[in-house]
Amino acid sequence: MSQSPTPQGVAASNGKRWAQLALGVACMVLIANFQYGWTLFVAPMQKAHGWSAAEVQIAFSIFVALETWLTPLEGWIVDLVGPRRGPPYMIAFGGVMVAIGWTVNAETDSITMRYLAPAPMPVSAAPP
Repeated sequence: MSQSPTPQGVAASNGKRWAQLALGVACMVLIANFQYGWTLFVAPMQKAHGWSAAEVQIAFSIFVALETWLTPLEGWIVDLVGPRRGPPYMIAFGGVMVAIGWTVNAETDSITMRYLAPAPMPVSAAPP
């Protein structure tokens, strides 16, 4: 009985796949903590800026909608760029967008900027 030879590089490729899976799970855990902790920041944002609860929750709704509805587009872009470069580019782009969102939201005192920032992170409870 003959065994089919295993191509070289398959083991290395499997290692990369497991690393990508682990990184993906870690990213989802990080974003899930933000989603579950959001309610802790609603009252402080209302108090610090005088916004209504509905205005604050719209920012969260925009975040959840963009996080979920853009996934098919992100997958298409990754497929278009290719399996080697697509995932690293998309992860890097996401990291840059999160950094921009955190920076903008850390300094914003306008509800409009709150809606336009890429990632609606909670702002401090202290008045500006």
